[in-house]
Amino acid sequence: MEAGLCFFPVDNSSGGGAGSGLPELRAAIDREASASIAPGGTFAQELPLPWIRLREALEDAAEGTTGDEGDLPPFTAMFVLKLDRVRRMSQEAGIEGGDEELLECLRVLHDFGCIVYFNEEGLCDNIVLSTQWLADAMAHILNCPRIVQGGVAAARRLREKGELEDELLSRSLWNHIKFRQHHDVLLQMLHRFDLVVPGAGGSSGSAGAVHVVPSLLPLSNPGITSPTLNPDEVWDSLFFDFHGLLCRLLPTLFPKLVAASSREANIDVVGSLGL
Repeated sequence: MEAGLCFFPVDNSSGGGAGSGLPELRAAIDREASASIAPGGTFAQELPLPWIRLREALEDAAEGTTGDEGDLPPFTAMFVLKLDRVRRMSQEAGIEGGDEELLECLRVLHDFGCIVYFNEEGLCDNIVLSTQWLADAMAHILNCPRIVQGGVAAARRLREKGELEDELLSRSLWNHIKFRQHHDVLLQMLHRFDLVVPGAGGSSGSAGAVHVVPSLLPLSNPGITSPTLNPDEVWDSLFFDFHGLLCRLLPTLFPKLVAASSREANIDVVGSLGL
């Protein structure tokens, strides 16, 4: 990390040599990994045997055929389990401390990267068994092809405006068996990771729902260099002028801020990023 910066500026167009930022990033990852497995580190933590049994049971549930690479049905891998089912699995694994111990176990397994689980409203009933599954779902959105059968206009709307029609998701991008059965869970999880803002213009899962993908929002020049400050006026825009600083960080930071701010009741629609 460069002196005084709280992030790693990386240039992946220069082959990863000196000056690209990649050697420094690799070195920092190595340091963190070494500290994590050292005595007292996060991954050196000893887990109770029943927790290990539950982890192995969840890993077994995630294994199997998924429909990828020409797999034929039936598809046996599971991507999401309901909390009630995991509760029964925990009892079979020997966890006797009730929901309190189960939730602590799930928190630790989440921190270890074994599962994805948030004990929060709207998310606490689902345990995601594969982080790669979430990454694949987002990649299908970001890599939307220009030509989509029956959805050319919707694909253009996504690529040019960052607006994702729910019908495009269900008919094309998430039409694969491993996605289409978990449409709402995926949207909720991707929203939690600040990647998608669901449901603008309709309820999730409805034909008229339109979601926002902050990282695909168009860039626009606000065209205002010195806005007049009026404390009695309700502004519909917020401007930051960093005078060229953080130019490599802002394109990733602001989409995250857009997604996070969507959880505020008084913020409605974001149509562009003025970077």
